[in-house]
Amino acid sequence: MARKTLKEATAIIKSLVLQFGAEHSIPGIGPVISTMNLSALEEAFEFLGWPDMMPMPEMKCGVPNCFEWATCGTPCRDGYLRCCEKHFSEYSGRKRRLPKT
Repeated sequence: MARKTLKEATAIIKSLVLQFGAEHSIPGIGPVISTMNLSALEEAFEFLGWPDMMPMPEMKCGVPNCFEWATCGTPCRDGYLRCCEKHFSEYSGRKRRLPKT
């Protein structure tokens, strides 16, 4: 097997961190991922240059003022909504419009 480049190794480490890091939702901030004080994750975060509580704004629920992880998604009349489980149950299967931002 060929050795990985630094770019490839960085992508692999990021993927592992996203898979094994702890997901938290912080009011007013939204989704963050943390090391849970696990030394292997601490080293991976350090390698990536990430703080222990790395904000993940791209993973925030699409409903305004909701700071939970977007773990679901559903079609709406005017697009697609990535949202948390709570809002999925409110929007799923209904012909609702996307929430106003």
